[in-house]
Amino acid sequence: MVRQGRAEQTRRTLIQAAAGEFDRHGYSGAALSRISKAAGVTLGALTFHFPTKNDLADAVGMSGASETRIALRRGTGTATAPPLAQVVELTRTLARLLACDVCVRAAARLSRDCADATLVPWQRSWLPILRDLLDRARAERPGEFDHEGLELLVLYVVSGVEAAARAGHPEAVVLEQLRRVWTLAAAGIPGVLSATQGNRPETPGDAPPHEDRHGPREQ
Repeated sequence: MVRQGRAEQTRRTLIQAAAGEFDRHGYSGAALSRISKAAGVTLGALTFHFPTKNDLADAVGMSGASETRIALRRGTGTATAPPLAQVVELTRTLARLLACDVCVRAAARLSRDCADATLVPWQRSWLPILRDLLDRARAERPGEFDHEGLELLVLYVVSGVEAAARAGHPEAVVLEQLRRVWTLAAAGIPGVLSATQGNRPETPGDAPPHEDRHGPREQ
């Protein structure tokens, strides 16, 4: 029983060390020798628990995905806020995880780095929840917003949050950046909106002659 407990502790230590390595270097750049050194075990002990780098990456991905599902379940399980408000809160929860949890950051990176179908894509831990919230919002407010566009916005926002977290920005900074993005999205930008709807933006040739506070510039 003691030996089993030690083995489980070694596995957890290896997963944590591997998460740091995958987070910093990605799948292809990660080295098992550095992971074993960070975990304080021999390379032989590492390969006893995880015979290949793919096995180790899969364990890190599952750990990050599991932690994400638990955090989101805790945050939205009894939520009574409107669905769109819960969408914003979902991104805040993901931002906190990405800023503070190396396993979650590593899982997010591995989802992009690895095309191997055996690896657990991190997005599966939260994308179904997002889509359910958007479906509920569309049912409550039919025709009021671009359902697919908002999903794309969240995907881009989460990708940006991950990049900020990996660059070392602290949680408070990441959350403030996220708040500013959502404030801007909620307010809208008329010029950007008209451009996306196909209106031709003004070109230099369309502009009136330059004027300053002294009147028209002489030709």
